[in-house]
Amino acid sequence: MKKISLGIQTFSKIINDNCIYVDKTKYIYQLIQGNCYFFSRPRRFGKSLLCSTLKDLFLGKKDLFNGLWIEKNTDFAWQVHPVIHIDLLLVAHRTPAELTASLMRHLDDSAEHYDVGPLAHTTPGEMLKKLTLNLLKKYGDKNKVVLIIDEYDKPILEHINDLKTANEMREILKAFYEFIKGLDEYLRFVFITGVSRFSKTSIFSGLNQLVDISMDSRYAHLVGYTDEEINIFFDDYLVRTAHDQQLSTEELKNKLRFWYDGYKFWKDQPLALRSLEGAEPSRLYTPISILKCFDTSLFENYWFESATPTVLLNILEKNGYPVEKLEYMEASIQELATFEPENTPLTTLLFQTGYVTIKSYNEANQNYLFQVPNQEVKESLRNIAGYLSQKFNEPVLP
Repeated sequence: MKKISLGIQTFSKIINDNCIYVDKTKYIYQLIQGNCYFFSRPRRFGKSLLCSTLKDLFLGKKDLFNGLWIEKNTDFAWQVHPVIHIDLLLVAHRTPAELTASLMRHLDDSAEHYDVGPLAHTTPGEMLKKLTLNLLKKYGDKNKVVLIIDEYDKPILEHINDLKTANEMREILKAFYEFIKGLDEYLRFVFITGVSRFSKTSIFSGLNQLVDISMDSRYAHLVGYTDEEINIFFDDYLVRTAHDQQLSTEELKNKLRFWYDGYKFWKDQPLALRSLEGAEPSRLYTPISILKCFDTSLFENYWFESATPTVLLNILEKNGYPVEKLEYMEASIQELATFEPENTPLTTLLFQTGYVTIKSYNEANQNYLFQVPNQEVKESLRNIAGYLSQKFNEPVLP
C-alpha cells in the first residue's frame, strides 16, 4: 500500500518515497507541445507539484517516470534541458528592496548550480537574460532553456492592504517578467503559475506569447483530482476509509463528493469539441482535503486552515465585503481576469481563491453563474464570517 504524500510537493520525492502520484502526465504531455503558458489555481491545488514534475521531465529524468502514461504511450525524447525554476514562495519580499535582492540571489544560485556564473548584480531581469545566454552557450542551441516561475504573484498579494508597497512589488516583478519576451528564441518552454490573474497590461506587459490556459477546458485536469483518479489511485484508501467510517464504498464516495468535490474553473467546451472528446471535463476535488481525509479517515474542514490565503481575509476585512451573500453571484469572463490591488471584485476574489466555483453559463448575458463548491467550503465561509464578525462586532452567519 503506497503512502499518502501529505506535505510533499516535489515529484522526485513522491516517486522515490513510494507515495501515491496521481498520474497527470497525459495532460502534461499535451501542455509541453506548446511554448509559453500562464496557469492560475487556488492554493493547495497542486501547482507546485506540477512545476516540479515539469522540471524533472525537462531535465530528462526518465527513471522517475517509469510506468507513467508519458513513458508508456509517447515517444518523448527525454532530452536534457537546463531549467531555471523560481518559486516566489521562497523569495523574500518583506520590502521592495528585499524582493530585488532575493530574486538576484536565486538567479545566482541557479548559475552556481549549473556552473555558469558568477553573474554581475545589475537587475533581476538583466541577470535572468545573462543566465539564460550562459546556459545556452554551455548546453547548445538544441537544448534550449526551460523557465518555470511558481506563485508569480506572492509578493504582491502579501502586501495587498498596503497599496503603495503592492504597486512597488508589482513594478519590480513587471520589469523582471518583461525580459522573458526578449528571451523567446532561447527558451524551449515557459510556465508561470499563481493564484490571481492580473491583467497582461498590469504585470505581463508586452509578453504577447504568454497564453493564459487558466480557463481552457483542455487543461482542466492538470491539477486537482477527478472521481476516476480517486477510484484508480486511491482504491486501497477507499476500502480502508469506508471500513473506518462504517460505510459501503459507494456511500463513502458519495460522502467524499458532498464534502470535497465540485470545482470547475474552465469555460464550457464548444459543441464541436464535445462531439470529438466526449462529455465535459469532470469537476475536481481539492487534493489537500482528499489526502488528509484518507490519511485520518475523518471528514473535517481541512480547507480553511490549509488553503485560505491571507489575501482573502485582508481584502474582505479592508472592503467589508458581505461573504454571506453568495447566491446568484455572476461575472463576465473579463471580470474573472481582473485582479488589481486597486480593484478586486468580490466574485473574482472568491473564484480565484477557490471559495466559489462555476455553476453554469448564462448565454443571454454572457455571464458565468457561481456556487459554493462543497460542504467544506461552506463551513470555511462560516469561519470567515465569524472572523469578520469579531473584527466588526457583527452577528455571525447562522
